[in-house]
Amino acid sequence: MKKRIAYPLICIAFMIGLLASYSLSEMIGLAEKPDYAKWSRMAVEIVKENYPDADVSDYKYEGRNSISEKKAQDTFLFQVKKDEKAFEVKVVVTFNPEAETLYSLSLEEIN
Repeated sequence: MKKRIAYPLICIAFMIGLLASYSLSEMIGLAEKPDYAKWSRMAVEIVKENYPDADVSDYKYEGRNSISEKKAQDTFLFQVKKDEKAFEVKVVVTFNPEAETLYSLSLEEIN
C-alpha cells in the first residue's frame, strides 16, 4: 500500500521541481539579456566584416532613440585599430521594436 502512494508523490514532486527550475531559468535569462543584445551582435558582425584586418577592441552602447511606435534606433560606438591608426566606428541599427525586424544598418567612421 505504501508503494502505491509513494510513487505518485515522487512523480508529482519531480514535475514540480522541473517546472520550478524552468521558470527560474526563464526569469534569470530575461534578467541577464539586455533588450539590445540582438542588435549588438549584428553590429559587431558588420564591423568585423567591414574591417577584417583591424583590431576591434571594444564597443559602447550609446542608447536607443525611439522614432515612432514601430521604429527605433540603437547606436553603438566601436574602437577600431588598423595599421597603427586608431579610430571609432559608429553603427546605427534601425528596427521595428515590436516585430524585432531590421529596417537598416549604417556605419560611419569617426576620426
